[in-house]
Amino acid sequence: MKSCQCAQCNVSSARFAWGFALLARDGWDVSTNADRLNSADDAWLCPACRRRARRSQPGLARPHLPRSTPHTHKRPSGKLRILLVDDEEMVRRCTARLLSDFEVVTAANAVDAIQILRQDSDFDAVLSDVMMPGISGPEFYALCYRNFPWLAPRFVFASGNTEAARGMVKRAVDSVESEQMPIL
Repeated sequence: MKSCQCAQCNVSSARFAWGFALLARDGWDVSTNADRLNSADDAWLCPACRRRARRSQPGLARPHLPRSTPHTHKRPSGKLRILLVDDEEMVRRCTARLLSDFEVVTAANAVDAIQILRQDSDFDAVLSDVMMPGISGPEFYALCYRNFPWLAPRFVFASGNTEAARGMVKRAVDSVESEQMPIL
């Protein structure tokens, strides 16, 4: 956990929180100038700067992505939905408990997560482990990029081995940019 500082106006978040919680709950956003793979510095925009950025660059603020969700979940009022994907049960349970303010749907692997998304893909964030057997977190991201494109900007990765994870995530991003991942 950390306090985030706005890259434009230097205002700090009002409380310590997980980064993706700030994004979802408090209206913070990620700066388009941030190097998201290598550093969290200068990555955040406070709600006021986010609104200014969206007004000045409406085409860049929210890319139009087709939304063909076959089934959507009826949400409780004010609850954000997070899809949590992790192969280690203890980590999955502890993380779900940390996120108890949100509606959390869990999956033990990427295959289970894909099955969930086929039934209901209405999530505000996807929190995925990087290193999982079978389909890794970055490979899962690449599959979602193709099949559920509105979820791609909502991915957050977690890993106990950040150096190896950084390379895996970079390769997945490069693969979707060069169109090398199969469609489900």
